[in-house]
Amino acid sequence: MNDQVQTGAVCGPDGCDDMASPESLNPVAAAGTRIDIVSDAICPWCYIGKRQLEPALAELEKEGLHFTVHWNPFQLNPDMPKEGRDRAAYRAWKFGGTEKAKAIDARIQSAAEGVGLEFRQDLMKWTPNTIDAHRTIWFAGQKGAQDATMEAV
Repeated sequence: MNDQVQTGAVCGPDGCDDMASPESLNPVAAAGTRIDIVSDAICPWCYIGKRQLEPALAELEKEGLHFTVHWNPFQLNPDMPKEGRDRAAYRAWKFGGTEKAKAIDARIQSAAEGVGLEFRQDLMKWTPNTIDAHRTIWFAGQKGAQDATMEAV
């Protein structure tokens, strides 16, 4: 059994918190105000979702509820070589053909426009390995700048 796990403790990705304080008896307080998102920095759907989450959090903020967002790494393409690959060839292979890849791109483009994002997929020539992006986002989290870094990446 994990040494960190204690009876009456709430455990999450950052360890365990003792439930002995009176505030911890409040189920809303015990749930916390942190939102954990598992995402790949290259994922267009994740970026679209981020744009949808932001106004919801702003609305909740008006009601006095504050949430923090914590970004957790996930690789959509874990076997991507460090140098990356040609985007068109990779996506045709991954999605079963050029036409399927184009159809997916069209759905992404439509959803992105719906939340005010402009994806210039015509300029995307290379699919990168995202491990260094995840490292950068993690390091930024140590300085409290994870969300801004995720936005920049």
